[in-house]
Amino acid sequence: MTFSCIFEVETSFGEDLGSHADGAASYSEADIENGVVTLKAIPKDGWEFVEGRTRAVGGLELSKDTGEWIVGVSGFSCFLYGKARHQGVGSGGELADWSALTASDMSYYVLPKEWKMKAGEEKKIVGWSNESVCESDWCYKLESEQDYGSWVTNQENGYVFDLTDPGRYIVQGRSKSDHGKTDTATITVLGVKSIRAEGYNGNFAESSTSDPNDPNIATITVAVGTVVNFLAAIDPSGEVSWPDNDPQWEIVKISGSRIVNLTTVGVFTSGEFNDTGVYRVSASCGSSYKYILVTVVHFDLTVDLNNSNTKDFDDEVDEDDPGAASMAVRSTPDNGEPDLNSCLRLWIDESLYDPNAEFILNVSTSSVIRLWIRENNAWVSHAFPYRWPSNESLSEGNAYIEGMQEGNTNLTLTYEKNGNSVPLSDTVACAVGTGELTAYRPRHGSGYTMFQRRAVSDLDEESTTLGPGIRTTHHEDSDYDGGDSLIELTVERSNSNMQLVLRRSSPVVKVWYSSNRGTELEFEGSTVNGPSKAINFGGSNSVTLWVEYWWVPDGPVSLTLTPKNSDVVFDKVKFHVFNSVVVAFGGGGTGQEPSDPADPNHGTFDIAIRLYNSGYNVYMYNEKHLDPSGDGFPYDNVVNSIQKKAIKDIVIFGYSQGGGSTYNLAQKLNNNRGVLPQFAIKQTAYIDGIKDEAGTLAEDRLPPGSLNHINHYQRNFFELLLKGVPTTGIPAANNINVTQTTWGANAKHGEIDDLIEVKDKIVAEINTNVQR
Repeated sequence: MTFSCIFEVETSFGEDLGSHADGAASYSEADIENGVVTLKAIPKDGWEFVEGRTRAVGGLELSKDTGEWIVGVSGFSCFLYGKARHQGVGSGGELADWSALTASDMSYYVLPKEWKMKAGEEKKIVGWSNESVCESDWCYKLESEQDYGSWVTNQENGYVFDLTDPGRYIVQGRSKSDHGKTDTATITVLGVKSIRAEGYNGNFAESSTSDPNDPNIATITVAVGTVVNFLAAIDPSGEVSWPDNDPQWEIVKISGSRIVNLTTVGVFTSGEFNDTGVYRVSASCGSSYKYILVTVVHFDLTVDLNNSNTKDFDDEVDEDDPGAASMAVRSTPDNGEPDLNSCLRLWIDESLYDPNAEFILNVSTSSVIRLWIRENNAWVSHAFPYRWPSNESLSEGNAYIEGMQEGNTNLTLTYEKNGNSVPLSDTVACAVGTGELTAYRPRHGSGYTMFQRRAVSDLDEESTTLGPGIRTTHHEDSDYDGGDSLIELTVERSNSNMQLVLRRSSPVVKVWYSSNRGTELEFEGSTVNGPSKAINFGGSNSVTLWVEYWWVPDGPVSLTLTPKNSDVVFDKVKFHVFNSVVVAFGGGGTGQEPSDPADPNHGTFDIAIRLYNSGYNVYMYNEKHLDPSGDGFPYDNVVNSIQKKAIKDIVIFGYSQGGGSTYNLAQKLNNNRGVLPQFAIKQTAYIDGIKDEAGTLAEDRLPPGSLNHINHYQRNFFELLLKGVPTTGIPAANNINVTQTTWGANAKHGEIDDLIEVKDKIVAEINTNVQR
């Protein structure tokens, strides 16, 4: 059966959508007839859409049973609600007449029973009924959940209001002419409840103040470069969604320019604070704001590692690595002043001078280092922890830490405000101890075959004459693979936390972890004095390295042992590049074989050992190692030294038939000058020389090419066969007949080479005439 419903708005009100031209809710009869609007009915219970059709005069026909309906009018972009009820059935089953209402009575208004708005957003509500379509007949009342409002009258065009406080409200309207006609709706006003800062220093802070000048506003303190995440909480509680494009975020630097990289993602914002100052962060929804302050400080504890009045650490550059700041133990008596050789200068670099803040300098182990501060032109020692106000800066570099005993400690700078520790700190890891380099004299072949493994003394290790000598390396060197040119260098540290490096004075120096050049200790670039990578001690406190001087001589070179990030010198070794080679021949008839220590009766080798220990490049041979023609290993080695090791000067001396070998080697070298690089035979010496090829005949010939020659010989009456004679030739030799001296008058051939005066004289001549 078909029923007719009169669209009778008993009482209702809602948001006024304005005029028809703007998509209004007031529709004419023509709108309904032309299908501009469509009427639909919804059962009161069940909320199922039921299609209806419009009548010519407006209204809705429903093919449903009797009952009460919610009737909607949809058109343009809105959907409007009113009430309709069953009017009964006319005679003959005809539809009831709609003449009771005219099209002008049918003004429709949006009536959301619940809606949301931003704080401070303006709204207008209008009430109406079919008996009283004049809006001035209505009065309104606004109630919060806690506070009941008063009726407001004389609102001819509806009730215009705005709500600035977030919360839930009830709007009630009633007809002044008929108080029984009322309607209500619920309004939720959305705002910002609080701002939460998190993700910095492992902490968080929350602020709920809406006054940017509130003295109790929440403040966080962070270091430059810190990224802070902010989260806005919605108000009222229980709401889960924000209006579109809300909340709105803003970060403002209270003084100076704004230097913040800001990224907004929904209710979150992320701020990177890369400049010092105080920033105000706000989140807003409509007129609702919440604020939090961010204080950004430049906070850096740095160390002047070489006391050069400059800062050597930037923030976050290895300062907290174990042993990052290493220093030596104080070795001088405590005289009330620091020993700057065991000190490092501190730089406390901060940017925010807050009278309510203090900086605290403390250590994890108090006995390892001591704090000195220059105050009123005098040194004052302070115990840890040391505190000072942030408006009294130590950034002038007038503070030092001094190593007092071997050990490790963390030096930490913290920030405290109003007696509360702020989660900001900077730490430098300190290690106190010693480091030492020990260089050794050169090897022969793949080991210490001619001489014992002899360390260069600490007194001589920086001498360019008595210090360690080194042969240059050439890839065509006949002993290249044997490592004859590599010098052994041991590195020791007293504290396993210390990270040590070597600094070289020239890039011609290479350092290896093995004598066969297996693994190289790499240096940073090829710059002079560039540090190596940290020395790998392999879990020990001692390591053996091998030093190589690559080819072209460039004068003395040095290796300096320092901490990884410091120029503090623990030890230094200076290497002189060998310019000469010394060849010593023992006697043949007496069977003198090289040894170290030398046989007490083998004075030639004693001379050789003395020269070796004083920094010369020395080789020892039995005279039989050289043929009378001058051929043999001694000759080959000298030629290789001239060709591949940049040797310029030659020294040859020998005893007995070793004197003859001295002549033969000099002759062979001199005869081959045309095929060899330039060289000079700077010094030769005979000790009671005997010709190598003639049995017992004395060697009276001047070694060919010799620039300086000294000849010690004896003419003892009781020596029947082996006696030396003066050497003749140009330049004139320095001939010394020891038989005519007080110290050698009784010396025979088997004793002359052991005379201390003879040995001293030869050593003196070589020291005078030959560069090492």
